[in-house]
Amino acid sequence: MIFLAMYGNVVSFKEAMFISLFAMLIVFLVLLFLSFMIDFTASIISNNKKNKYENANIQKDNNENTKTVDNDTRLVAIIAASISCMMNVDINDIRITKIKRIGNTNSIWSEKGLLDNIN
Repeated sequence: MIFLAMYGNVVSFKEAMFISLFAMLIVFLVLLFLSFMIDFTASIISNNKKNKYENANIQKDNNENTKTVDNDTRLVAIIAASISCMMNVDINDIRITKIKRIGNTNSIWSEKGLLDNIN
């Protein structure tokens, strides 16, 4: 409506192109602004969750230090039971001499899912 009052009833091709490009520029700027706002709010939310996860990990580490021996004996029992089932051998015939941890084999998606289930 503003352009109609500005240009009158007859609009040339050059004026129509100017109006179209100006309208596209405004739409692009609004979408860019919305994108920045979404990123900003996502960063605020993720920082809050990150702090919660760090606090949970600190508490979890403190609890793990006191239960290390108990967890190690359970881990050896679980590994021995799974090997005996897999090989169809009696559990008393299995002798575990060394257990090597291979680090975290979970994907980022599974880690995120586990952390979301904790909270």
